Amino acid sequence: MEIEAELAQTIAQEVSRSTHHNINFFDTSGHCIASTDPSRIGSFHEAAFLAANRRVTVEVDDSKQYIGARNGINVPVSFQGQVVAVIGITGRKQDVKPFGDVLRRMTEILLQENFERTTRFDKSMTMANLVTLLLTDQSDPSMLSYLSSALNVDLAQDHICLVAAFDGKDHSYQDRASLLNDMNAFLERQASGSFFSLRPQTATFFIPLASIGSGQDSILQLADRLAVPLSHHVKSFFIGISDPFHPGDQAEGQAEGFPAAYQTAFLQASMAADSASRRMTGTYLTFDSLDIDILLRSSKEEDRRVFLSHVLGDMTDEEIRQASDLFLTYTACNGSIIRTARELFLHKNTVQNRLNKITDLTGYNPRDLKDHTVLALAFAIQRAYGYTGN
Repeated sequence: MEIEAELAQTIAQEVSRSTHHNINFFDTSGHCIASTDPSRIGSFHEAAFLAANRRVTVEVDDSKQYIGARNGINVPVSFQGQVVAVIGITGRKQDVKPFGDVLRRMTEILLQENFERTTRFDKSMTMANLVTLLLTDQSDPSMLSYLSSALNVDLAQDHICLVAAFDGKDHSYQDRASLLNDMNAFLERQASGSFFSLRPQTATFFIPLASIGSGQDSILQLADRLAVPLSHHVKSFFIGISDPFHPGDQAEGQAEGFPAAYQTAFLQASMAADSASRRMTGTYLTFDSLDIDILLRSSKEEDRRVFLSHVLGDMTDEEIRQASDLFLTYTACNGSIIRTARELFLHKNTVQNRLNKITDLTGYNPRDLKDHTVLALAFAIQRAYGYTGN
């Protein structure tokens, strides 16, 4: 393991603050790569060389001198069973010797923490690359195999896709590293074999069904649990859940079919998350619970605007709001004037007059089945995309 000079300098400064002595960090060849005394950097230190090769602490004082060494102690530092560096503390032997074990332990802890941090970062980058590759039209099967093997995930299993869409007004998350760590820890505990990618406004998760169970309740429970660590970092978000999908069998040479299956699931989950954010009725929404949203999402914005202008174009925002509320209640009451009046605390004549007003303003009669369908679609578009009237 080769330790970078920047990391070594950070460790030297950290240890120096605790011991109040100059600290030198040496590689296993005895050369100083970091020090709180800049004049020592780059010099050869015989005592450090011996400490690394003999795997013992080497003391230096007036009675025992070494090339390039000053009085103090030099302690070998091990990582995963191998000596990877030597850390030296300058001073009188009797003053600095008590720091020996503490010095070694502090350094090894800092190295371990850096290793774990780097490993988590590498894993996050690998997962992000895998997700990107799976959502690309033309992907490399050999690269898919390499990345999935590196992460120890089985792409051939049945999966679901979850997309967490962050509210744009929330300015996303502040601490990416902390969010990545929490998501990694959550998936390792709750859904092993999963992988995910984090972007400024979304997080995309692919979860193997075998790790959570294929039932709808198991999937929704996972979404509930996932929302807990997410809520520590993002104030407002909505989770969309795809249908379970089977991407194919890599062993049969069908790796090229993986992206299509994953893209479909990603689009389903994204659509559900988008619909959840517009409905504002809960934290998550499943794709199989969508209805008209599927049609709306696939339509062009320009076409939606033209249609809405044609049906509701002569109405003000307030008229649209009142008409939409009445229409939704009227529909929920299956066209019953009496039930609609009761729900809205209105006289039945008032309900009839307001239904007539909708007809006058739009040219479509809510009581007519054909016209009702047109109005239902128009009000659904208006609620979903927030288009305004005149």
